[in-house]
Amino acid sequence: MFSGIPQKNRVAAESYFDEHLSHNDYYTQGEKQAGHWIGTAAEKLGLQQGEVVTREAFLRLCDNQHPDTSEQLTPQQFRARRIYFDFVCSPPKSVSILAVTMGDRRIIEAHKEASGIALRELEQFAAARIRKGGIEDRDRVTGNLVGAAFVHTTSRALDPQLHTHFVLFNATWDSKENRWKALQTGDMFGALNYGTAVYRNELARRLHQLGYSTRRTGTAFEIEGVEPELLERFSKRSQQRDMAVKAREQKLGRKLTKHEVSHVVHQSRPKKLKGASDEQVRRQQLGEIGFFERRTLRKVVERANGLPVVPAETVTDADAVRHGLDHVFERRSVAPQHRILETALVKGCGQLDLEQLKERLANDDSLVRVGSEFSTRDILRRELYLIRSVNAGIEGVAPVARRYEPPARLGPDQRKALAHVITSPDRFTGFRGLAGSGKSTVLVELGRVLHREGFEPVFCAPTASAADTLRKDGLDAVTLQRLYGDLSTRARLSPRSVIVLDEAGAVGLDDMVCLFELARLRDCRVILSGDTGQHSSVTRGDALRILEQYSGYRFSELTTIRRQKPEAFRQIVELAAAKQTDKAFAKLLKLGAVTETLTDDGQLYQRAADAYLSATKQSKSALLVSPTWSEIEAVTEKVRETLKAEGVVSQDEHTLCVFDSLSWTTAQKKNASQYEPDQRLRFVRQTKHFDRGDTVEVVAVVENGLRVCRPDGIEIDFIPSSAAASFDVGVARELHVAAGDWLLLRANYGKEFVNGERVQVREIQHGRVALVDGRQLPAGFNTFTHGYAVTSHSSQSKTVDDVLLVASSRSFAAVNREQFYVSISRGRERCHVFTDDADLLAGRVTDSHERKAAIELQALRDDLAKLGFVRKERLEEKSVSPAKEDFRAVRSMRDRHVMRTTRLSPIQRLAQVAEQVRRWMGKDLEPKEVVAEKVSEKVTPSESVKQTEKVRRSLREKLRQRIEQHRQQSPRHSRGIGH
Repeated sequence: MFSGIPQKNRVAAESYFDEHLSHNDYYTQGEKQAGHWIGTAAEKLGLQQGEVVTREAFLRLCDNQHPDTSEQLTPQQFRARRIYFDFVCSPPKSVSILAVTMGDRRIIEAHKEASGIALRELEQFAAARIRKGGIEDRDRVTGNLVGAAFVHTTSRALDPQLHTHFVLFNATWDSKENRWKALQTGDMFGALNYGTAVYRNELARRLHQLGYSTRRTGTAFEIEGVEPELLERFSKRSQQRDMAVKAREQKLGRKLTKHEVSHVVHQSRPKKLKGASDEQVRRQQLGEIGFFERRTLRKVVERANGLPVVPAETVTDADAVRHGLDHVFERRSVAPQHRILETALVKGCGQLDLEQLKERLANDDSLVRVGSEFSTRDILRRELYLIRSVNAGIEGVAPVARRYEPPARLGPDQRKALAHVITSPDRFTGFRGLAGSGKSTVLVELGRVLHREGFEPVFCAPTASAADTLRKDGLDAVTLQRLYGDLSTRARLSPRSVIVLDEAGAVGLDDMVCLFELARLRDCRVILSGDTGQHSSVTRGDALRILEQYSGYRFSELTTIRRQKPEAFRQIVELAAAKQTDKAFAKLLKLGAVTETLTDDGQLYQRAADAYLSATKQSKSALLVSPTWSEIEAVTEKVRETLKAEGVVSQDEHTLCVFDSLSWTTAQKKNASQYEPDQRLRFVRQTKHFDRGDTVEVVAVVENGLRVCRPDGIEIDFIPSSAAASFDVGVARELHVAAGDWLLLRANYGKEFVNGERVQVREIQHGRVALVDGRQLPAGFNTFTHGYAVTSHSSQSKTVDDVLLVASSRSFAAVNREQFYVSISRGRERCHVFTDDADLLAGRVTDSHERKAAIELQALRDDLAKLGFVRKERLEEKSVSPAKEDFRAVRSMRDRHVMRTTRLSPIQRLAQVAEQVRRWMGKDLEPKEVVAEKVSEKVTPSESVKQTEKVRRSLREKLRQRIEQHRQQSPRHSRGIGH
């Protein structure tokens, strides 16, 4: 695998070269470990790739100097600059044992080749910063590095540990500006998992060629014949590291960040052994192996006689790519190439040719590609389907009421929003409700008006908790899944039905398509209520944002925030809602609502816990919100310590085994080789062998499937691909629970228990949890955790008096604009932020996690040509407008006259003509087959390729026949858009 850390200390960099890089991981008697120059930019400095690294050249590069002339390389020479980045590539432990201890030098060469290929892939992500007069501030890919590679064979604990240090200096050549610049490694670190997948695939391929068989271990592998007990014995450094990390976490009372773990690992390193030779170390290693183990290992090496072995489970390039597409495009509409390749390589580790995979992706007609970004034609069709549906429904129905006077008790913006949806002639309309803007009041009044006018409102929401919130407001609501999945619920729909979708901003592309198709089939109206500034769906596609920005969707807005009572607090939330999170955070700082303190001694979490407990003692509702579960556990522990000391929570704790989801995609769940023993499967639907609610343990990975242990102790073989939509994959974790504790439910159970609900424990007897409200958690229900702190996703539908945001540097990677906005807007009276670095946090809250849509990849003319709506050769004769002009949004309440008189670009006129041709040719041209009603098992992107391509060919043939027929009837139309 790949890992990497920066080096900022010049003195440490020199000693690191002298004492570590140029030797093995211990001092050797007169033995040097030669390094070699790497990187495509090395030759610009007169360094040939593969040549031996000299100490003088190495240290000059550390000083930001040319290795020959000593001239300064990059413009900036800060005292605390990053000197270099140390990337380390390591194989599985069994590979190291056979290569080093058993002396198979062929494996070392295979490691060198595989790691070199992986690094060249990572080199493509090297970048430089662009700053021009304060206007541009972004990274530009340079794709070149200068560095040195050092191969070592032993860990500091003298265990066999083959690994390569890739020391990458802080310099890259910017060919656009023709000069050296500082190396930006953000994208390289982001692609480390891809680099790891490339390395493991290349290494496993070479091992198979040598004659070694491998067995899968989750996303990695080990060589067959090397027993797990031996792997554990030769992992002493890992054991030392884990013990040091555990001791530090126990002292602090929380989990450590990756940076803190790296620091602890560095501090816990044993002193180097001086005076040992390679041969002495190897003899010591052999001494730790028993006679029979050594004999077994020799046989493993002897069997690797150069005759290639074929893995038991064969994975073709097509299988791997299909798996990669299914996995990646389940939760995003646009993905970079390396994400698809990474998943494909994990699927077929040791059997794939990377260049052939890239070629297959490039030639896949089911994909849409722009640069290194990919989407699928199916996703693009679905986005266009939503846009066309909205556009076709403009002024397509009679208003619910032509005249309507909203109640005077409502605010101006609430009255305007109600008047808009009631008097709108559009089949698809709605309003945007900012957090705390009184959306629930509008929905209740909307339901009353619809009933009065003879319509049947059908309220729905994407999650059970959001639907439960609507029901608490007196609205008869169901989940969106039940609306289109339950026959009796669908049967209620008629042309007098109005589907009102709340939290529409959290609805994904496929769910919105199903809703629109259901509305079309039942001739219903649709009213959307949501806020695109909050968290989007887990599944792919930000459907509401696409409609707001690229269709004629006309909506109104609730602009007045009413939840926050203090004026200053309300202004802060208004700034966050307007995407001015930097100004919102600055106001929090000015108000003294940001506490900055260290995390090392747990003081930060203690102060957050004290604020929470102080609020609850004043009979206020309070909620702790944090970006990550590891930080949630840290602050929860502080809260529980105080509550137990005060007697609010009993000292008599019970240890319960709970289920923590790994959030696998359907593609991952179908891939049996990715499972590991001790994992858990929790069934959310009944299957042939398992009941709904059962949790089973993975005992072993067997041929084409898994061996699992049911709750009754019976072991059976199970093929996960046969029912991937029926279960979730996770791990078991011990949770200490006592009477008085608050719990957060993390899954639905029937109608009685809702995901996201907070419940309080009355007592625990024989493993059964009785609640204060009289209910009892069902036997076998194990998907919950402590409920004192939650993520912003879990908090999105909640409202409390005081909201307390805990975000230290250990969680900054999960902080973004949407997370900050949702978090601070939960409170009515007060918001307070706890962090260890206010300056860094201020920068993180401005980053957006908005996902790109397929339609944002390229101009509309290419989309129309690829979908077969118009012929490409005719489009090439037209002038091309920028992609930004495609499907411009119609803002809320915009006058229809303005839409008609707006000057259209050539590409917009082309789109208008295409829509007119579609209407002229009749409804049978509408791609209904692409939007089939939802079934229990979702159709993956790759599985839908054949049927969507068949539909496309059928549509084009119908288009050709209609145009030919019309040409014969009306010669003056002989040069229509189809020619």
